[in-house]
Amino acid sequence: MPKGTKHLMDEQFEKWANMGVFGHLQEPLAWAKSDQSILDSIAELVGAQRTEVALMNSLTVNLHILLTAFYKPTPKRHKIFIESKAFPSDHYAIESQIRLKGFAVEESLICMHPRTGDDCIRNEDIIALIEEQGDTIAIIWFSAIHYYTAHAFANIPLSLHEWDVDFACWCTYKYSCSGAGGIGGFFVHKRFETDKRERMVGWWGHKEETRFFMNNQLELENGAAGYRISNPPMMLMVPLIAFLDVIALLLISQCNIFSFSFQIRRKFMFDKLLILIRYNVLCKLLLYIYKKFYI
Repeated sequence: MPKGTKHLMDEQFEKWANMGVFGHLQEPLAWAKSDQSILDSIAELVGAQRTEVALMNSLTVNLHILLTAFYKPTPKRHKIFIESKAFPSDHYAIESQIRLKGFAVEESLICMHPRTGDDCIRNEDIIALIEEQGDTIAIIWFSAIHYYTAHAFANIPLSLHEWDVDFACWCTYKYSCSGAGGIGGFFVHKRFETDKRERMVGWWGHKEETRFFMNNQLELENGAAGYRISNPPMMLMVPLIAFLDVIALLLISQCNIFSFSFQIRRKFMFDKLLILIRYNVLCKLLLYIYKKFYI
């Protein structure tokens, strides 16, 4: 946790105690605009444009929101293609979306496994499966980094816009220090910016200029902002804001702290076993030790 988190949180408690609802619009750090105040930084971290990102809910809730809007199965094209051993909450959400749309998980969910003897799925196998079953696949959903290894957000360079990703979501609790249950991140590519497809909606997706007219005439915001449902929860925003304050001090625009690449050559001695490692890695080194090996 950044040292500034507690101080910033205490300031918001004081504002709550002394101002109540008026804290929504009281600067510094007006609660109602707390998510918008850091969108530029979030967009930079994921390689996106400002209008492509939003902060809201949690990862699994955001996944449900995205699948509700983008998973439109037909009798011919209804399958969702994911990695084997996806994070359980992702897996459960995808299964439930398949059932909610009236399809059978056994027929509509493709889980790709590594080859026998491999620990990782090979790119060529992913491509081969898409070429083989592409006409029946409605959604391809993969992790940027498998959760066994790490998280991607605030850990490795991402280029969601350039990679032409349709949509994405992520948690912020780990490498961006927001803590368990921290606010979730949300991305929808710019090509869908003015697409008003049916989705789960709430008042925070309404255009800011007319949101408080309360006339019950929905005017959706463009881009990712149009998928927001409720106002940002300040106590979940504060840890992320404090983290980004630290990143700003490191001049991330001039020196991407997440892309230091270095050569590692180390010897690890476990009893009589010698492990030699030489890899290009980004932020960390992962050692996978089989259960049959005893130290």
